[in-house]
Amino acid sequence: LDPHDPAGSADALLRHRVVVAGSAQEIAGALDAYRRSGVDEVLLNPTGVLLGEGAHAAVEDLEEILAACRSFLPGDRQEAASVEPGERPGQLVG
Repeated sequence: LDPHDPAGSADALLRHRVVVAGSAQEIAGALDAYRRSGVDEVLLNPTGVLLGEGAHAAVEDLEEILAACRSFLPGDRQEAASVEPGERPGQLVG
């Protein structure tokens, strides 16, 4: 990454799938691919939306992404909380 080339750096992050952007469905697809490859924790960062459009829009985006992830997220928080770490490798929890 080059601090003197922010656009090039951003492009590299997107190209190498370090940062995922797109529709809620596209982001959910990428998160599911990460889950299937063994990733068990991700960070959803809506700061760009928060700064550009406000808190309400940022929360809406997060809700849309989580809704799109429902097919591979645990059924409820109790189920997620009852699983010991390491029991479900690659399982994303909300």
